[in-house]
Amino acid sequence: MLLISYSENILIDGITFLNSPKYHVNLKDCHNVTVRNFIIEVDVFRQKKMLSDAGFMDHRGIPTFPLNTDGIDPSASSVYIYNGSITNFDDAVAFKPCRSTNKFCKACSSGLVEDLTITYSVGLTIGSVPPNGDVNCVKDVVFRNIVMNKPLKGIYIKSNPGTNGMGLVQNISYSNVSMTEALWWPIWIGPQQMNQPDGTFLGCDMRYMFIIMFSSGLINNVIPF
Repeated sequence: MLLISYSENILIDGITFLNSPKYHVNLKDCHNVTVRNFIIEVDVFRQKKMLSDAGFMDHRGIPTFPLNTDGIDPSASSVYIYNGSITNFDDAVAFKPCRSTNKFCKACSSGLVEDLTITYSVGLTIGSVPPNGDVNCVKDVVFRNIVMNKPLKGIYIKSNPGTNGMGLVQNISYSNVSMTEALWWPIWIGPQQMNQPDGTFLGCDMRYMFIIMFSSGLINNVIPF
């Protein structure tokens, strides 16, 4: 719905995003970003009707609408996200790697996410972080003071398979995160889509998994009910 690329000094304030068919806010190669006072909402009933009218339903009448309805995806540095509400069916906030060849974001780092209310979603997410010859990196990110209602996944740090180079996840902190009635897992650290949601192995092969390196990471005061 909103894509901002190759930019710096960005303020997104007081906007409601409704029913994006894909990512609601996508920040690529950005620096110094603030997103505040926002609402992101996926209305499943409206989307089901829209897709049914367009013929995008399988033989069981099940739509494909929930996936890729990410809330905010920063591939960015110096990011502050606060005072918002997200209802969706993929990552709520997902920090993704930057590369040293980028113009503004050489490494995805220095992120603070706080004071959010989240319903459903697939997590407060890092990644995915696949290996890369340029070294994919997400570091120095804090999630705090967040309420999650019926998340599919709550805390979610996801790798991705590969055989070239390396990836780094470093200094990630989750503090004062409250979850009620997690639908899949309150905490999932590992390859994306692995064991999802019924224990079968989909999309990733552990034989090719690289090592995620944690340094001074913190998961503190997380309360799943």
